[in-house]
Amino acid sequence: MATRTPRLLLTTLRTLAGLTAAFTLLLQTGCSSVFFYPDQVTYITPDRLNLDYEDVFVETPDGETLHGWWLPANSEPKGTVYFLHGNAQNISSHIMNVAWLPEKRYNVFLIDYRGYGRSTGAPDIEGTLHDAETGLRWLANQPSTNDQPLFLLGQSLGGALGTALA
Repeated sequence: MATRTPRLLLTTLRTLAGLTAAFTLLLQTGCSSVFFYPDQVTYITPDRLNLDYEDVFVETPDGETLHGWWLPANSEPKGTVYFLHGNAQNISSHIMNVAWLPEKRYNVFLIDYRGYGRSTGAPDIEGTLHDAETGLRWLANQPSTNDQPLFLLGQSLGGALGTALA
């Protein structure tokens, strides 16, 4: 019995060391492919919903191009909603969440993170945070958003990004 305990302990320690090494390797090499599920399919566009819109392309500081949609309010805006979508799809699959807002006099800006929709690059945690910040900077430079409230609306992954921005 005395020889079994050290052998079991040694086997357990080797297993833990192997798992720790594998986990460390995953973290160091990036585990984005495990977390992010970008989708490039266009499901629906604002024009199919009879919404006025503008395609927006914004360059990030690290050279990626982000695609978004600017949906102006139907009349004098009460404010602007910056919508950050969830994981596994893109703005075209989430537009129904905000399509009703222009009629209620809110501008809406939706943006795809790197690797999602028509945006370039591959998603990772740091990059998506920069993408959300890049979209916010674009909004801050729009004359139509000056002196009006800005609302962050995030779903799932977008909720976490919105919280980080706030």
